[in-house]
Amino acid sequence: MRALGVLLLLAGCDLFPEDLYMHDAAPADRASAPTLAIAETCAEAPLAPGPVTNAYVDLSTSRHDPDACPDAPGGPEAWFALAVRAGERWHVHVTDRNRLGIDPSLRVLPACADAVCPAGALTMNECGVGQDEHLSFVAETDGTWRGALEAQGGAVDVLVNQPVCGNGPPAEHAEGCDDGNRVGGDGCDARCRVELEGLATPREREPNDDPTMANHVVAPLVFTGEAGGRCDVDYFTFEHVGGPLRVGLTAGDGSCAEPSLQVELLQGETSAALERLGAGDPGCGGLALDAPAGELHLRVRAAETAPGLTYRVALE
Repeated sequence: MRALGVLLLLAGCDLFPEDLYMHDAAPADRASAPTLAIAETCAEAPLAPGPVTNAYVDLSTSRHDPDACPDAPGGPEAWFALAVRAGERWHVHVTDRNRLGIDPSLRVLPACADAVCPAGALTMNECGVGQDEHLSFVAETDGTWRGALEAQGGAVDVLVNQPVCGNGPPAEHAEGCDDGNRVGGDGCDARCRVELEGLATPREREPNDDPTMANHVVAPLVFTGEAGGRCDVDYFTFEHVGGPLRVGLTAGDGSCAEPSLQVELLQGETSAALERLGAGDPGCGGLALDAPAGELHLRVRAAETAPGLTYRVALE
């Protein structure tokens, strides 16, 4: 089955107001929490009934495959399955809800395979102990996707949802906005992403740490934001007619950016960078290239773990 992995990235949900992102509080009584059936192998993964809100999953007794994907932390592993239709967008979010030192990781893949990390598998294990992990995917065809959960012992809360653009407000988990329509130009674009255009030097709007929640911009534009370490990645998206493109990156005050700041240019909602700058590159710099036509993404991140690095991006 062919499938399009419409990426990933990182969730450090303590970095912005939780009600913007993790809307649903976990039940105080674990006995009343919803359940997500799991199995020890991909082939045996039970089918989830659909979207699941904050299911309590105990991973302490699950079998772990020591040959799991290289990004996996080496904790117990548990499998579940999702029936999806072509074009549906799904989002999976794993939380160490009580911040007890669990280091969760997450994988989703379009089909079981003998390979440890088969083609099309999406893996998320970036944020470390006590932090969330999440990713999104869109299937090109009807079928069954599998998900694998890991944590270094203990339990996690799992949210699986299928956000539908245009059925708000309010915005669902994993939507940047939802104003009840699928028409752009009103601050929320046709794919439920916040529009920053029309403002003088606008500031990023959280949540935008997943390509499907990227802030929508129109060049030329200068905009600002704040990078809070590896778990606060900021995405921006724009349409390019093709040809020369320049992206400047400086600190928020216009001085040369911190060496740990990095900006990457992506083609569509993929993880493959067309060009990148930062993470140790010396001096004030920018990206200058002949870029392809179509939807492009900018990803701004900081290599350091300390939050609070402000930045300014000039898109020309």
